[in-house]
Amino acid sequence: GRSVSMLSELAAQYRDNASFIDVIVSLSADAENTISDGATHMIKRHVDGGGALSAKQTGALVKNCGAVTSWQAQLHICQVIARLRLSASQAAALAPWLKPLLSHRRPFLRAWALDALCAIAQAHDRFKTQALDALTAAENDKAASVRARARHISRSSLKATP
Repeated sequence: GRSVSMLSELAAQYRDNASFIDVIVSLSADAENTISDGATHMIKRHVDGGGALSAKQTGALVKNCGAVTSWQAQLHICQVIARLRLSASQAAALAPWLKPLLSHRRPFLRAWALDALCAIAQAHDRFKTQALDALTAAENDKAASVRARARHISRSSLKATP
């Protein structure tokens, strides 16, 4: 579940297995939070290491989001959304999933949900107004981490494009 060293060993052991990413994507929505946490941690590690998710894997991850209940797993997903190639329908499925995370009690999750929504808006203009509204609200969040993420995003092209 949460042992980073164990997760790293598993990832190293199975990284050459063609179905490894398929398996961890399917486990992302496991009812057991520690399994979901571990699976999404490995997905994040894969993407952080330069790996990509196929269109099929991205679709499966997006489909699973509604069943992800652990805030840690939700955080991991938010942290990789900016590096996924999302179709318009996938973006449309993620935007409402992200909405309650923007006001989650955990500031770091709020910050990364904002990042994810703004990344979606950069790729799909349809979500720009929603993202800009969330960004404006985040600039006044009581948590410094959320305000910092909002400042970082404000410097991006999201606000610069008409």
